[in-house]
Amino acid sequence: RGFIMFDLDKISFKTLKLSQSTDQEVSKILIRFVDCLKVVIWSFSTLKMLSLGVGDQHWLKQFPKFKKFQILCLQRFAPEIPTISQNCIQKIAKCRHLRVIDIAFFKLDDAKALLDIARSCPLLQKFSVRHLGFREKPELAENLYIELLRALPRLEHFELDLRFRINDASFQDFAHHCPQLTVPALPWARLCLSLTLLAEAHLSTG
Repeated sequence: RGFIMFDLDKISFKTLKLSQSTDQEVSKILIRFVDCLKVVIWSFSTLKMLSLGVGDQHWLKQFPKFKKFQILCLQRFAPEIPTISQNCIQKIAKCRHLRVIDIAFFKLDDAKALLDIARSCPLLQKFSVRHLGFREKPELAENLYIELLRALPRLEHFELDLRFRINDASFQDFAHHCPQLTVPALPWARLCLSLTLLAEAHLSTG
């Protein structure tokens, strides 16, 4: 008899094509709609985990509405988002209770924007950014990974698809800044460690 359009952003609705319905029928439709709306709003306020195969602009707008959001898994962004902008990063960074972030980017305007997420979400225990379609200079990537470690003291799982070098000093940053880190998944990193440091590490675990 009719249908209802609902705008989540403005929290407003309007009825269309209800001229053939009685006032009583229209009232029943609206009551059912309001009940559904309450469920949607309640779900937004209580949602803790979201796993998406494809994320688009609509979902990006919703992220800050999830007040208890803790786990975000995003396999890829929609084709209409060819490059991840600072605005996209800011939407994710507003979810300050995140404990797990597992995202695959294809392109990113600036890799340093990842620091906004790390600094805004200090509760993160897993930080996984994969399949980056860009490559920072090794020197810049090394500085970025060190800054990420410093911003995430609760980190247990760290995955970053950037090419950089791990030397003696930066290797010790793992233990100093992230004492709970157990999974450093850094497929493009190159270890450049002294034999003395390796021997000390072996003796301390022996």
